[in-house]
Amino acid sequence: MLVEKWDKSTAGPLTAENVSSVLQSRGYRCLVEKYDTGTTMHEHAHDEPRKDAVISGRLQVGMFGKEVVLTPGDIINIPEGIDHDAVVLGSEPVVLVEAAK
Repeated sequence: MLVEKWDKSTAGPLTAENVSSVLQSRGYRCLVEKYDTGTTMHEHAHDEPRKDAVISGRLQVGMFGKEVVLTPGDIINIPEGIDHDAVVLGSEPVVLVEAAK
């Protein structure tokens, strides 16, 4: 899984606005979502490439038979048509910038 880390030294503080601005400059449409603790997103796929950026909280993503725990500043690449799932971990909701091309 390709996970990139937000670089505050070049892109500014980790905020939904800053992340959305950077991803929009790369051609993505962005939506900010909040998922409550315990939320599970069952296996699904998208018909377009996506990047999901964690602003706060912890999100476990399963893809390609592996799992990764994303924390604030992590941006995961989700290729078009690839099955994946996710679950919010811990006691804090997840704020996520969902970006699609």
